[in-house]
Amino acid sequence: MNMRKVIATASLAFIAQVGWAAPEEWPVSAGGTGHHFEAILVTGGITWLTAAADATDRGGYLATITSGAENEFIFDLIKSVPAFWIPDGVNAAGPWLGGFQPPGSGEPAGGWTWVTGEPWSYTRWASAEPDNLHGTEDRLHYFDKGIQSQPTWNDVPGNYLLPGYILEIPEPSSLALLATVIGAVMLRPRRSGVDLRETPTQRRKPVPELSARQMHARCLTREVADA
Repeated sequence: MNMRKVIATASLAFIAQVGWAAPEEWPVSAGGTGHHFEAILVTGGITWLTAAADATDRGGYLATITSGAENEFIFDLIKSVPAFWIPDGVNAAGPWLGGFQPPGSGEPAGGWTWVTGEPWSYTRWASAEPDNLHGTEDRLHYFDKGIQSQPTWNDVPGNYLLPGYILEIPEPSSLALLATVIGAVMLRPRRSGVDLRETPTQRRKPVPELSARQMHARCLTREVADA
């Protein structure tokens, strides 16, 4: 999918704004994983690698999706928030997810993997995607084809500036530490599951003890950055 025109419509006139709001839990009692998810909005846009690094700094990783129910739960965080979408009149580009293609993967659909190393067992590609347009599309994001509010995916180059990303936090202990560290900013107005406030450089903080998935995501992000 040719997203250059779409991405170019994003306003880059503002300093990137990234903040924090209470993440939404997908509870085990409702068939979920018990993980928490947060839609991180970045005014001015963010690349995939920067998003992945910021996610690990926040004690999580770019969201991984292994079922239709999980996809729907995450999509509900952003589907009614226009700021997370860059429209071109026909389609709309949404936030980053934690999928990527390692170098040398068969195109267009071969080798896709999650930053955590979880099995690539579920997909929700938009029609005719992935297509690896111009041979450079190897990162995953939400993409609403036809602006029909569908939780579908697309492949784009990782250096595109998309309006944010989906953060996944796997452990309640990590969530509690995050809340303690930045509790002071919680007095500002916020939308549940959506955050609009500080820049990544303003929010650097000690990373909590990492789970196996978090460590895997961090290592893979570094490997991709070095590739």
